[in-house]
Amino acid sequence: MCGILGVTGQNIKEDKERFDGALDLLFHRGSDEKGSFYGENFIFGSQRLKIIDFKDGQQPLSNENRDLEIVFNGEIYNYLRLRGDLETKGYRFKSNTDTEVILHLYEEEGIECLGHLEGMFAFAIYDKRRKICFLSRDRFGIKPLFYWTDKEKLIFSSEIKPILKILGRKPAVSIEALNLYFWLDYVPSPYTIYQGVQSLLPSHYLVFSNQGVKRNKYYNLEINEFKKTTIKEAVVSVRSVLGESVKRHLVSDTEVGLLLSGGIDSSILAYEMSRNLNEFKTFNMGFKNSGYDESKYADIVSKQFNSEHKSKEFPSLESMRDLEKIVSCMEQPFADHSVIPTYLISEFSSDYLKVVLAGDGGDEVFLGYQTYIAHKLFNWFQFIPRNLRREILKAILVFLPKSDRYFSLDFCLGRLLRSQSRQDIKRHIHWMESFGEERKVLLGSAYRNIEEQYLNFTESTFITTDNLMGRIQQFDIFTYLSNDILYKSDFAGMMNSQEVRVPYLDHKVVELGLSLPYEFKLKGLRGTKYVLKRAYRDVLPRSVLMRKKMGFSLPTASLFRKELKSLMLSFIEDKNMGDYLNVDYIKKIFNEHLRHESNNRKMLWNILIFFLWYKNNETK
Repeated sequence: MCGILGVTGQNIKEDKERFDGALDLLFHRGSDEKGSFYGENFIFGSQRLKIIDFKDGQQPLSNENRDLEIVFNGEIYNYLRLRGDLETKGYRFKSNTDTEVILHLYEEEGIECLGHLEGMFAFAIYDKRRKICFLSRDRFGIKPLFYWTDKEKLIFSSEIKPILKILGRKPAVSIEALNLYFWLDYVPSPYTIYQGVQSLLPSHYLVFSNQGVKRNKYYNLEINEFKKTTIKEAVVSVRSVLGESVKRHLVSDTEVGLLLSGGIDSSILAYEMSRNLNEFKTFNMGFKNSGYDESKYADIVSKQFNSEHKSKEFPSLESMRDLEKIVSCMEQPFADHSVIPTYLISEFSSDYLKVVLAGDGGDEVFLGYQTYIAHKLFNWFQFIPRNLRREILKAILVFLPKSDRYFSLDFCLGRLLRSQSRQDIKRHIHWMESFGEERKVLLGSAYRNIEEQYLNFTESTFITTDNLMGRIQQFDIFTYLSNDILYKSDFAGMMNSQEVRVPYLDHKVVELGLSLPYEFKLKGLRGTKYVLKRAYRDVLPRSVLMRKKMGFSLPTASLFRKELKSLMLSFIEDKNMGDYLNVDYIKKIFNEHLRHESNNRKMLWNILIFFLWYKNNETK
């Protein structure tokens, strides 16, 4: 696991002077070893976290002829098999790393090498013979890769700040990205918050040469529904494919542990780890608020599978030190509040281990979210006239008490009310958004109607099926999962020099999960992830199987009326924070929340994170 950085093109003399300092900005991603290579028309650098081959895994790495150079961030889980195939073709290896396997595989097959790689990756290869720089990112965007380019030069990095360091300036805020952030809670690829800096899309590669930049997609997530499959056959397939994935994700020259929430996904990983390891460590973070605490379930699972369990209670946010510390590390505004406990559990577990598994992806692959149930409900009542549907929901909400609970009934119905569109993707995203139509008031002259453009682009790029649930799953995997869940895990882990591996996102697991009939995944109105639970019901504790889903979340609704109140008020009164936002509107929704007139926690957290990010980034 590494942080990678590179510059290629013409007139890079000045960049060489800034390169070493820019590479230092990636120290947290790979604190074990620093390496760089200065060529005539390119510079490559790496900050390495030693996971495989401690002795000979230095990067950048060249081939025998020294006409290829690579920097690589990630893990290739089938690298031993690929290495064996390459050795039979005459290739010789000077290390035991997956990095060298990628290099020789490119030497053998060129860009077609991508179809053979199974794992998480972002890498760059400079090909001296062809005078090109070849960048690629893994199928689902587990590892990040950012870049800036003009006609003469390309700069790429695992993070944005080194790119800005080499540029010697901070580009203006992208108004399109600003609108996307306030809409979605994150800035999605290919955008970043800065004009001109882009994020390479998942499943894509980029080639830079004197002809300019060419971007292409190398992988399509196809859905081939197994219509004749029985549930018993599906159960066998799920256990087999997921079990094999976990086994491969344990390949390491250092100990591998598990972030154990006590939910279905991580509990299954604990079982599969127990089948492969005599001993392993698990980590959990508990909450004082019982409505958000899962630690008792993590304890049950740990005892069941005999792990060495380590738990820590989430600290009070009263001082706000942790919140401000974490947001100050963010390169872009990011409003998923679970990033706070995710960062803290990585900080805690990284004192013990460099590598952990996590259950990310299980919800998207096996239909674990409440929004999937909402689509099923919508199919039942969509024939009621739209205006009548809206009036019925409004009437119910009037009589429902306002609750601060996680996914309370009034919150869920309020989300449902936000969109009654018959267009599935549009309906889905409006149920999840923070600011939809409200952005017109919030942003004023900075408002851009970017929704149709973004949805059309994403659908045309990533969606390959007409099946309702398949379409929603593909959309979630390449938007919410890639830009939110995986960004969060990479940020939290790498800021603490820890590698987070995600077995549910082995592409064989994803392809199987999406190809199973949706009735196997979503049974009735409460049976989310049915086939996954059925596959492991004989080994998981019943209390874990039967429990309701809980997110790794914070009680933000109540926090804004207590611990966060003074901080929010200080930002509202700070005139420097009104450059993009309508402060009077923010006061209005904040006061409504304080008076319990509406639960505006989602919008308020989005605004607060932007305020903190702006304070720590744009005003420096």
